[in-house]
Amino acid sequence: MDNQEYGPIVQAYLRGSSVRTELSSSERDEELQYILQTFLTAGDEARAAQDLVKAERFYHETIKVAAREFDKVIPEIALAKFHLSMLYLDRSELIAAEAFAKSALEVFIEVFGEEHPATAMAMHQLSEVHLAQNKTEAITMQKQAAMMLARTYGQYRTSHVDKAADTAVDRVGVNEYARAHMAITSFDKSKQIGISNN
Repeated sequence: MDNQEYGPIVQAYLRGSSVRTELSSSERDEELQYILQTFLTAGDEARAAQDLVKAERFYHETIKVAAREFDKVIPEIALAKFHLSMLYLDRSELIAAEAFAKSALEVFIEVFGEEHPATAMAMHQLSEVHLAQNKTEAITMQKQAAMMLARTYGQYRTSHVDKAADTAVDRVGVNEYARAHMAITSFDKSKQIGISNN
């Protein structure tokens, strides 16, 4: 990695593979979170620029740093694995794509539980890999992910969740999605995607 691309905190970490020893425990965790977010963002930017080799390197670095520095499972590990699954699916490397999708799903469930938009997105990603592999369970899994997203959408919004919500409407149908969503959450997704309350 080119240390000059980043601010002094990340540059110092990359030089020494450690955070500053004078930090308190909470400050250390905060600095590490910043470093991991920097790696994830750099990976996303590289992937958007179609530099998949660079993106792959940043996502793997995120996983390596998180595993080395934390004695608990954190969301950044799942996010890196989630993006690696998408990257490998883009490259038609389906075995790797499936392995990282499964692992991301397991971590999201451990961190957030079984009913959470991040869990739904990971389930959806695994179903996309299964579609590419022509596995029969792919469509059922996509519907499950879409309905979970409908139930939990208002709790945790990101651009990925917004995109997945739009996909969910196509997967299970507007009326079914709207009924599940409006029955369980107070967030009115129907206004954003033009669904009638009837």
